[in-house]
Amino acid sequence: ELDVSCAGVKINRISAGEGFGELAFIEGLDHRRTATVGTVTDSTVIAFEDDSLRMASGRLQAAFGKAFVRSLATRLVQADRSYVNVISVK
Repeated sequence: ELDVSCAGVKINRISAGEGFGELAFIEGLDHRRTATVGTVTDSTVIAFEDDSLRMASGRLQAAFGKAFVRSLATRLVQADRSYVNVISVK
């Protein structure tokens, strides 16, 4: 498992099989990091070079694109729920 933090505050936990770094892939090399990812348990991370994905077949690129969108949508729902919990407490 991996913890995701922003400005030193834990904002998410990534489980086995999930990915990260999709914003950097979508926005390109000039993208500014928005979070830090650190290991919580022993982990194996697989990194894909930007050029490798861009040179992949259209079918593989579409599969990655779909996985990225699914990941972003899941994180958006989680962020919405967290926000609602925070404002409900006040």
